[in-house]
Amino acid sequence: MANIILAVAKMPPEPPDSVQSEVPTNPALPLPGDGKPKLHARTKRFLKAQIQDRTFAELAMLGKFLAVGLVTVVPALLTLIVVSRAMVETGIVMTSLSVPQSLDALGYSSEISTQRLLDEITQLNRISIAAKPKTALGDTQLIDALSLIETPAGSLDLRSLQSLIRRVLGKKIIQVSGEITTRKESGQEFLRLRLRQTPGREVLIDFETSRGPADLFKKAALNLLEHVDPEVAAGIYFRKFNDPENAMRLIAIALAGGHPGSEKYALNLQSYVFLSLGQIDDARNASDKARSLDRHPAAPGESSTA
Repeated sequence: MANIILAVAKMPPEPPDSVQSEVPTNPALPLPGDGKPKLHARTKRFLKAQIQDRTFAELAMLGKFLAVGLVTVVPALLTLIVVSRAMVETGIVMTSLSVPQSLDALGYSSEISTQRLLDEITQLNRISIAAKPKTALGDTQLIDALSLIETPAGSLDLRSLQSLIRRVLGKKIIQVSGEITTRKESGQEFLRLRLRQTPGREVLIDFETSRGPADLFKKAALNLLEHVDPEVAAGIYFRKFNDPENAMRLIAIALAGGHPGSEKYALNLQSYVFLSLGQIDDARNASDKARSLDRHPAAPGESSTA
């Protein structure tokens, strides 16, 4: 009996229930076998660790730094997107027209007059059924608005940015500017619109009317379209106004070589005009030339009518 009691006494004591495993239980560390915590969890813990140990002054300085960064970077990024899209999607950009005070008093401010002219051009492109892709005209109002944004580094120099993007993309952008002036003669007031393009300072249109602003914008839009997209303007004269004479005049301009990509469409339209005039042989020749361009496209700068 004594031997039995001694054996029991020499047995090592069992660990108490309160003793836990030696595996660390720090909640900030992943448990064995759980793998790495997810990215958003690690990011959350990192940000929490950065913030909870900061003083109020340090947090205020950090907030100021972030605000300055946003005010500087976001407008520049927005400007880069706007200018890039304008240069990729449109080849012609129109600046705001200068208008006389008398026209401004009637509600035709510089911005409204510019938009009215662009609206008329858009309407002409919409009614045109020409197969040729239309030339899009943009405006600089959004760019001008962005130019007024003040950043900690000063105003945004969008003109320099636009020039830089143009050099990078190798794209030529035509900028159209102009003004509306008035004059009185025999009791009538005449409105005159002059538009010019840069580079080159070439006068595109110089149009005058005594029938008011609405007639000025409508007639000037067609006049401007004759210069920037003569094949589309020719189709409008032929199909909408039944004016084959002006249509043929503009077709000849489109075929002169100064409007790359227009020849095939101009020849196709020319065949229809000849056909409407009863000139069957000329219509067939124009159609054959158009099909020939489909098979053998003219090299850049080369005219198929040469």
